[in-house]
Parts: sequence; C-alpha cells; structure tokens
Amino acid sequence: MQEEKDIELSWDALGRMKAQAETWQESFTQKCSRTLRETGSLGDEALCAESTELENFLYSIMDMEKRLMALAPDAQDETELKQE
Repeated sequence: MQEEKDIELSWDALGRMKAQAETWQESFTQKCSRTLRETGSLGDEALCAESTELENFLYSIMDMEKRLMALAPDAQDETELKQE
C-alpha cells in the first residue's frame, strides 16, 4: 500500500518536473532568440551552459518516467485520470 502511494507521489513529482521543464524551455528559447537578434550568434558561453543543464534535466525526467513505468505501468493511467 505504501509503495503504491510512493509511486503515485512520484508521478505527481514527475508532472511538476515536466511543467518546470516546459517553462524553462520557453524561457530558454526566448533568450536564444533575443541573443541571436542582438549578436547574430548563439555562441554565448552562458547559453551553452544553460542548454547543457536543460538537456540533462530533460534526460533525468525521461529516466524517472522509464523507472516509474517499469515499477507500475498502471499507476500513470490512474494519475492521468485523476488530473482530468
């Protein structure tokens, strides 16, 4: 019972992480567009570093989702139904 509750909480956390990643991606895209417009280049070190951080964050989300699917594939369906 506790394991099911933990998995459900993990799906909730995953949903929050995905929302955070989406917001971050939108912000990053705006920064890139602004930098490209202003400098004509995307070779800025800070942008490259942020790009790597964002990419790593997205990979961690995918890894977490794979692990949760392996633990309880039905839990995702239940969580999605609750959110609707």
